Parts: sequence; structure tokens; C-alpha cells
Amino acid sequence: MARLTRRTFLATVTAPLLIPGTARADEDDQAVLNFALLLEDLQVTLYREALELDLGFDLAGLLRTFADHENEHVERLRALGGGSAEPLRFAYGLETRDEVLQLAPTVEDTVVGAYIGAIPAATTPKVRSLLAGIVHTEAQQASTLRMLASEAAAPAAFDEVLSRTVLLDRVRPFIAT
Repeated sequence: MARLTRRTFLATVTAPLLIPGTARADEDDQAVLNFALLLEDLQVTLYREALELDLGFDLAGLLRTFADHENEHVERLRALGGGSAEPLRFAYGLETRDEVLQLAPTVEDTVVGAYIGAIPAATTPKVRSLLAGIVHTEAQQASTLRMLASEAAAPAAFDEVLSRTVLLDRVRPFIAT
């Protein structure tokens, strides 16, 4: 099995944002679905690590629900053909409830911005519809987590569309492979 390099990671993360106009629709959608799975992996790891901590019953229950949502997203993305041979591994190194409440809204907001940036690259209505449904759920999760962190639930009229540079800057510290 080939070792996953930083170059491969960067190519995976940026592919849906840079798809050439001449690429076939299946390839476009495949790249977008794989990108979405990468975003979901970020969240699955976040919630898995968080649920290993003593968060209290209320927060743990909420994060279990969010983790279930992320797993459902992964299943639906894979059902439409998403999946890479070598998924990346992420690690957050969370140790406290406060760290979870500080980091989780940022991760969710990052994912929302990345989904918003990726949706236009999807070529089929089925994929666009799935991504729109997922980004809606991610935005709800981000809002809930911001409130728990004593932040404004909806700080802006529009969510940020992340540039490639901002996305990579936000994700890079959590790459474990």
C-alpha cells in the first residue's frame, strides 16, 4: 500500500475546488464525494475523541447524536460512489470539555464553508441535493455548538465560503498521517 503524503492530501482537499471544465461529470462528482468524505472524517474523528472524555451527560448525548449524523452522511456519500483508497487520519488531542466546546464549533464552521465551496463543483442533481442536505445539518450543528460555547448562534447573515488556503490552514494542524 502506498504511503499517503502531504502532496496527496493537498490534492485530495483541493480537487473539488479546482476541477477543470473539461472533466467528465462522473469524475467531477467522484472528486466532490471524496472531498465530502474527507470533511466527514474530520468530524467523525472529532466526535470519537470527544466522546472518550468526561463531558457530562448533556454534552455527551448531544455529541453522540452528532456522531450518528456524521456516520449517516458517510453512508450516503459512499452509496453515491464516494470513497478513497487511503483515507487520511486526523487527531485533535482533546483533553477537556472546554477544549471540545472551543474546537467543535470551529471544525463545524470549517466543514460548512468547505461544503458551500464544493457544492458548485458537483454536476448531478443527486449529488448536489445530498451535499445541500448535509451542509444544512452541519450548519445546525455549528450553531448549537456555538451556543454551548457561549458564542452567537448565527454570527453572520451568510456562511463563509472557504478559499483553498483558509481550508488548508484550518485542517493542517489535525492531520495525523
